[in-house]
Amino acid sequence: MTSACLPTSANITKVKKAKQTMMEETEALKISEVLKVLADPTRIRILSAISNDELCVCEIASALEQSQSLVSHQLRPLRHLGLVKLRKNGRNMYYSLNNAGVSRILKECKKMI
Repeated sequence: MTSACLPTSANITKVKKAKQTMMEETEALKISEVLKVLADPTRIRILSAISNDELCVCEIASALEQSQSLVSHQLRPLRHLGLVKLRKNGRNMYYSLNNAGVSRILKECKKMI
């Protein structure tokens, strides 16, 4: 037997307050896009690698012990969502975090494990 809450037993005041604090669907969709991109361990490692200073793709690849091709592929969605910024210097492409919020997200997630 499953117990279910009856609609008539809902606390209207709590429901109204929940609706006021609940984020809009479009905002929730944007956040879910960011979280999907962050759901990849390689991308998380890239973000943590560039959290203190910008690195070029070859430096990131060396730190991860991965190919430059793989690193470039993983950087693409991070750049697309604006989580990282790119600076070109000749043939080198340097990446850094676009804002401190990304670093805070990683630190908060690390606290949860």
